[in-house]
Amino acid sequence: MNDFLLEQPVGKLMMKFSIPCIASLLISCLYNITDQMFVGNGIGYVANAATGIIFPLTVLGLGLALLFGDGAAAAYSLKQGTDKTPQIGLFTGQTIWMTFLTGLVITIIYFLFPEQVLEILGSSEGVADMARQYGNIIVLFIPFAMLQNALSPVIRAHGAPGYAMFCMVCGAVFNIIGDWLAVFVFKFGIQGAAWATVLGQVLSLVLSLIYFMRPKQMMLHLSNFKIHQPTDVQIICLGVSSFLSQFSIVIITVVNNLPLVHYGALSQYGSEIPLVAFVVLMKLFQVVVNIAVGIGTGCQPIVGTNPKMRPKVTLHTILDFLRAGVYIKISIDRDR
Repeated sequence: MNDFLLEQPVGKLMMKFSIPCIASLLISCLYNITDQMFVGNGIGYVANAATGIIFPLTVLGLGLALLFGDGAAAAYSLKQGTDKTPQIGLFTGQTIWMTFLTGLVITIIYFLFPEQVLEILGSSEGVADMARQYGNIIVLFIPFAMLQNALSPVIRAHGAPGYAMFCMVCGAVFNIIGDWLAVFVFKFGIQGAAWATVLGQVLSLVLSLIYFMRPKQMMLHLSNFKIHQPTDVQIICLGVSSFLSQFSIVIITVVNNLPLVHYGALSQYGSEIPLVAFVVLMKLFQVVVNIAVGIGTGCQPIVGTNPKMRPKVTLHTILDFLRAGVYIKISIDRDR
């Protein structure tokens, strides 16, 4: 058990866990933003629109990864508060198989119905071919990208937020250098940018797996990958809020892409330029969202482990809350 989560000052713990968590989530945004910058300057705005079409799929993958990753981290932290020797391997194994299987489903659906998926995401005729080139590579590796994002919160909950951030930084640096080489040096086009992204994510994944498979402290065993229904249900219930925060971005993006493409085609700008402008705004908006999510997620291991920090909800507190609400409502009506 990580006793320092019980002993150190709360403010110090929040700084230690929240800052690396925020940094990790911002770095995950950097993958999309980096591609946007390099393909926009090296290939053109149509390439920007193509990455924007695939953007909802990558955010969907991130949301599902956090569903299992944040859920497992929360479940493990709660277990730490009641059990002196919780097994991180069980939570990690369940996270890995659920995340990879879900990512595999996304990949299969995409490759079975590529035209339909791109149409739903708001692709136009001028963007479809480039979006397909970029998406084929990104979606092929989406199970591995999801695994990398799911393991980060588990590593943080185990008491190593710095290592989780290190894994993300290594992948992001690789992606930035790879994007520059692929787009500007070797002229591989949008496919080169996609390869730089997925290889950076694979590097982060390998480093994350090394954490659990160190020879002196092996945490993962084959038995950890057997379906454990009570743990799986707990993981999903605790992680659903993280999933919804990302899934809302998917819905907003898709709902806006479709009219932008339709009405943009009727304007002097065409369908691609309005789409590109909106994609840039949504990727910047994701940065703001992930800062807030990072603060909450970073504090989660502390709150989950330390019983003193958990709010105690009793019948009296619920009644007091309801009475306060009624009083505010009466006051507002009276003022009117």
